[in-house]
Amino acid sequence: LREQQLQTLTHLQTSTSMLADFNRLMTGESFTDVSTRFQRSANLLKQIKGDLEWVTKHTRQLRARLREKHPECVVEAAAELPDLEEPGADERAGGEAAEDGGVDALGERLDGEVSVD
Repeated sequence: LREQQLQTLTHLQTSTSMLADFNRLMTGESFTDVSTRFQRSANLLKQIKGDLEWVTKHTRQLRARLREKHPECVVEAAAELPDLEEPGADERAGGEAAEDGGVDALGERLDGEVSVD
């Protein structure tokens, strides 16, 4: 019992020391610096998300235009590159919707909307 008490005391002292070090590091300038860097990174991620949404939207529009003007090329490309098949091809053919929530490999919703999840 005495040995367990000593182990517990040692563990508590170590934990207290670690918490004191953490508190010392995360006060004042350090917290402000970390907070500023975190905010900058969050803003960058928001900008990247917006850029990706724009690219996805325009890619979808270009693919639709290509399907309208050159359907034979789309069929040929789909045969050569199965990963780039037309989004929603299964639904148009009477098949079941995709199990991934209706989103293709480019993040396009099979109903034509852009997925932002």
